[in-house]
Order: sequence, then structure tokens, then C-alpha cells
Amino acid sequence: MLHKYGQRLAWAFFLSIIILELLIDFGIRSSSVDFYNSGISQSIWFYPQVVAFIVGGYILSFNIQNIVGLKRKIVRISLHAAFSFVIYLVILYSYVLGVGIDSF
Repeated sequence: MLHKYGQRLAWAFFLSIIILELLIDFGIRSSSVDFYNSGISQSIWFYPQVVAFIVGGYILSFNIQNIVGLKRKIVRISLHAAFSFVIYLVILYSYVLGVGIDSF
């Protein structure tokens, strides 16, 4: 199953963890008295994101096993990594700037 749907599963896992973390943060902030100074603690803020990148990459690695040639595998992983980082930045900064957290 991972060979056939690995790419979709990796992206779904990655995006769902990132979005779930932002929803939890927003929920904590919304239920708090001070919206701007509450939320997920900064000491644990990046742990779910790192897990999303690592597990998503691990799931993706099953999908690239069928690709012949080391160069093609490296290119495929690099493209997915770069694209996921850009998507991550767009989602994260849209949330931070859109809600007004840590912005001017």
C-alpha cells in the first residue's frame, strides 16, 4: 500500500499534522483571556512540525524505492522537501500574520 499510495499518504500526513497543530493553537488562544500571549508553548511548538517532516519523508521513501537511479531518487526527494518547506512556510506565515500573532 505504501508503494502505491505513499506520496499521497506522506502529503496527507504532513499537511494534517501542520494544520492540526495550528487548529489546536488557535483553539487554545480563542479560549484564553489573552489571545496574543497564549497558545501552544514555544518549547513544544516545533516538535509536531519536525515529526510531520520526518514521518512524511519516511512514508515518501517507500514511494521512491521503485525509481531507478540514485540521481533520480535524490532529485525526487529534494523536490518534495523543497515544495513541502515552501507549503509549510506559506501555511505557517498565513496563520501567524493572518491572526496577528507576533506581527506588527
